[in-house]
Amino acid sequence: MSKSPKKKSNLTQFSQSPTKTSSNQSSSQKEKADDEFRIIIATDIHLGFAEKDPVRGEDSFNSFEEVLQIAKEENADFVLLGGDLFHENKPSPKSLTRCVEILRKHIMGDSDISFEILSDFTTSFSHSEHFKHTNYMDENLNIRLPIFTIHGNHDDPNGKDAFSVLDLLSAAGLLNYFGKQQNMDKIEVSPILLTKNGVKIALYGIGALPEERFHRYIANDRVAFLKPDDKEKFFNIFIVHQNRVRHGTKYLPEHCLTNLPDFVLWAHEHEACDRATYNPQQDFYIFQPGSTVATSLCPGEVPPKQVGLLRIRLDKDGEFELQLTPIKLKTVRQFYLETVSLNDHFSKLGKKNVSVIDVEEFCSKKIEEMIAIAAEEHSGDPRQPNLPLIRLRVDYSDEYLTLSANHFGQRFVGKVANPKELILFKCKRGIVQKVVVDSNLEMIEDMMEDMYENEDTLQSKNCVHIDDVINEYFDHVEPQSKLCLLGEKKLTETVKEIVEKDAQSAKINMIIDWHINSVKDHFMAKDDLDKILKDRFLIREIMADFKKGIKQKEDAENRNLINYEELSKQYGRKKSAAAPKQPKVTKSTSKGRGKKSAKDDEDDEEEDSPVEISDDDDERVDSPGFQVQVINSSSDEEDSTPAKKATATNSTRGRGKTPAARGAGSRGGRGRGSGRGRGKQNVASDYFTVSK
Repeated sequence: MSKSPKKKSNLTQFSQSPTKTSSNQSSSQKEKADDEFRIIIATDIHLGFAEKDPVRGEDSFNSFEEVLQIAKEENADFVLLGGDLFHENKPSPKSLTRCVEILRKHIMGDSDISFEILSDFTTSFSHSEHFKHTNYMDENLNIRLPIFTIHGNHDDPNGKDAFSVLDLLSAAGLLNYFGKQQNMDKIEVSPILLTKNGVKIALYGIGALPEERFHRYIANDRVAFLKPDDKEKFFNIFIVHQNRVRHGTKYLPEHCLTNLPDFVLWAHEHEACDRATYNPQQDFYIFQPGSTVATSLCPGEVPPKQVGLLRIRLDKDGEFELQLTPIKLKTVRQFYLETVSLNDHFSKLGKKNVSVIDVEEFCSKKIEEMIAIAAEEHSGDPRQPNLPLIRLRVDYSDEYLTLSANHFGQRFVGKVANPKELILFKCKRGIVQKVVVDSNLEMIEDMMEDMYENEDTLQSKNCVHIDDVINEYFDHVEPQSKLCLLGEKKLTETVKEIVEKDAQSAKINMIIDWHINSVKDHFMAKDDLDKILKDRFLIREIMADFKKGIKQKEDAENRNLINYEELSKQYGRKKSAAAPKQPKVTKSTSKGRGKKSAKDDEDDEEEDSPVEISDDDDERVDSPGFQVQVINSSSDEEDSTPAKKATATNSTRGRGKTPAARGAGSRGGRGRGSGRGRGKQNVASDYFTVSK
């Protein structure tokens, strides 16, 4: 493969057929042309969405099964998915089982695959360790309908090993997963080359990436598209799962795709577009099929759900001809949305004294009208649910005229699928660009409310994104509340994974540790290390930033245990690797101070008794100072609670002069010279601190 620039597209004809509905004809009744590729295109299946809802739990699975049924009815060569097959990165056992059942039911069987693959398996499926080939070429499997897919932002690789649920399905031989990037320093896209009776196509795919990262790759020329040597004979299809609508910087401009593709399948946007659009600057067509299930009650989900049938063939002159036919899904639950204004409605009626009862009657009448429309437009297919999704958005200016959504929706139980989300009251006001408030918490709540009430303007038209809220917070927060050391982008990405993908909260600690090591490495690289470490003001600023980033980190650090053997080697102590000797304690009758004999003083000097450092933040630095707790394994379980633990210190407030001569009671009472406090347990020998 070469990387030479692409010439002008050799596409001469592109036709789009009117939208049609799927038929119930069997695949044997349809003529399968041998001189063209027939590809079913779908995106954003979101298996498992609302699976716990007793009414809507099966919606995503029903739609996915219809997509595969259409592929068989249309005698498709293969199905091309644009990502987000699952709604969650870690799907439930139910979702995973239902997906496997549907795939086995529709993709397996006796049927010849009419196309061949020309590309190198090791490059197209390099992320797979054992199966670097398509599933239909496996001699142990009998595949009649291949599926090719990339990952989306919901089922993207996650965790230490960058594992996606699509890796599991690919290893099981149920689909062909491509577009996964393993090298984050540079993106190298290798196409899957297919041929069928002289018609050659190249499938390029890049799984979902953060838009900012994608922009950096493009700007730094770190994206390479591998091309076949006879590239002019291939029709290039590009599958991308990114934001298409502009919302700040979080979108992918079309020019970033270069002029490589002839046809772009744009996933991630849920709004269905029944016609492809042409980009004259880049010379390619873009088709946005939208999702197959409504995951939010917003205007972008209103257009009828669909898939696309793409037919590619050669004309008599050897040029490519395309025909795109949108196919409307018949098993999708109907969704109707309407926005009304209380002021406009009652002004037309000339009514001034409006009561809550008037508002309730008006809203009920509107919803009944939408339910009637849904009944008239029902497809009649027994697979399509009878209860529609209804959303009435009500603009108001008087908050005393609003209704309780839960109470209002109870009267429509059994008539709609979403009685609890039936009505949404919106205060008529614009988006607040900048909020100036005294409380940061109030600022976040205001931003969330503004974004939610103006969800029409959101880039994805689906929901409020947690990263948008965090970025808005740091944009408007006061300077003294900004993070100075902890990176906002890293923190945002981590919180987003925890909120949206149920990642472990311990990942925040990993990010904090990464920043700590970065700062330490930066200091260690300085020639004037001693001067930096002695700068108390700088150390105080660093520790304040760590506290601000995550409070629980301080408690975790205080309980970290350091191996005593390694500690002895580091500071040149002549102790063996065995457990350290217990500090010797002399009995004393004096209260608050312990007196030591000369022999004890000699023993203390020989053993280099540990001395505790201060607990102040500006003194507790990882290098060169340290703090350690040594726990005696013989401690009673009942005395292991924090309230009963005590640490022998070198404090001078009415305590012994040495750690051994001082003790504490079970609840931290004044220590006696004998090392025993008011408590019954002598914990002076169980816990002690060591510091430099």
